[in-house]
Amino acid sequence: MQSVDGFFRHIVRCRSVGVSNFGVQHLEGLREAGRPTPSVNQIELHAVKRQQHIVDYCHKHDIAVMGYSPMAKGHKMTDDTLAAVASRYRHSHIGLVDVLALSLLSE
Repeated sequence: MQSVDGFFRHIVRCRSVGVSNFGVQHLEGLREAGRPTPSVNQIELHAVKRQQHIVDYCHKHDIAVMGYSPMAKGHKMTDDTLAAVASRYRHSHIGLVDVLALSLLSE
């Protein structure tokens, strides 16, 4: 935590801090060390990688979640199940994945 201590000494005038790729254990470590709660946690979040435990923790502690890679870096765009669901709801793969990503944040 020494590097974190040095970091927080230099942000005395900041109004909020955001973090990236922090899991529950990292966020708990900040809390237990008496450090400010981040205002946002940017994590990989999409239909294939839901990370619901991190989203739930963030919602419980008023930490905004910012998802990146909502289309799974394109790797799942050819998935047969995704194609079937997209067809059923008359969405493109991209449109469906965007809808799914938004629904992950609202649960």
